[in-house]
Amino acid sequence: MSIREIRNLCSAHIESIFSDLVDKGLANLKDKFFLDSKRRILYTSFRNLYPLMEFSTFLPESYFYYNSHLFAYAFFLDQSLDELRNYPSHQVKSFQISSYLLIRYFEWIKRKYRKEFISLFYKYYKEQSDYLIDEKKWEQPNNYFSLYGDAKKIYIKEILLFFPLELYKSMTTSSSYLLLKKLFTNYYSFILLFDDLIDWDDDIHNRRLSYPIIMYFKLNKKLPQTQEELKFILSHLIENLKEFYTNIRKIEKQIGRKSLIIQDTLYHMRKELSNRGIEL
Repeated sequence: MSIREIRNLCSAHIESIFSDLVDKGLANLKDKFFLDSKRRILYTSFRNLYPLMEFSTFLPESYFYYNSHLFAYAFFLDQSLDELRNYPSHQVKSFQISSYLLIRYFEWIKRKYRKEFISLFYKYYKEQSDYLIDEKKWEQPNNYFSLYGDAKKIYIKEILLFFPLELYKSMTTSSSYLLLKKLFTNYYSFILLFDDLIDWDDDIHNRRLSYPIIMYFKLNKKLPQTQEELKFILSHLIENLKEFYTNIRKIEKQIGRKSLIIQDTLYHMRKELSNRGIEL
């Protein structure tokens, strides 16, 4: 499939998810919040999930449709926990929607996959929930530091979104799965560290721990109060980004195929960093 065809398929899946939300009385597409949410979920799903379509011709369309529910769930959960604290009605609505989407996704797993995947999903869900709890413990950063204070663990911030790879594993060879897991671990790590760099002022303001903030804590034994304080660790973070980027390129060579979606995502993120005076 061409990139345009993949994007169109992703768009159709997100459209179907939102049509279902409207039918259930959970969303109103005349509300700007839901229009913006649909656009953002389309972007994150296409960027993070649909590159798998470039590597695997055997995955059924239903795999991408239902796993898009997982990405939509993660988005609305994030909205309900962080971004909408000043908009209580939308905050509660987002939590309601995230619960509905999680149930839909869980029902699909039960219907489609063996029983052991239920336990595996719970493991991923628990680890994701534990992270969301730990990142809010601003006054107690030591636990976050001990669990996530390593660049190699940045991907745990969105560990639940790796679960679709476990489903992929059940349909392919071990070597293919391991290479793709390494690729997506480095790819997600790059994206998440990029987001941490862009959002570190917001993270400080909302007292939310992140990798850059915990690196500052490691070096100074205290938490930063302004983004200016974080700038002296920027060179260290740039080296982390470079390492993730180099690893992505190496793993793509091992696979023998490149993802145009991944390439385009990295290009625009590097461009955004350059516009902010950060060169890789």
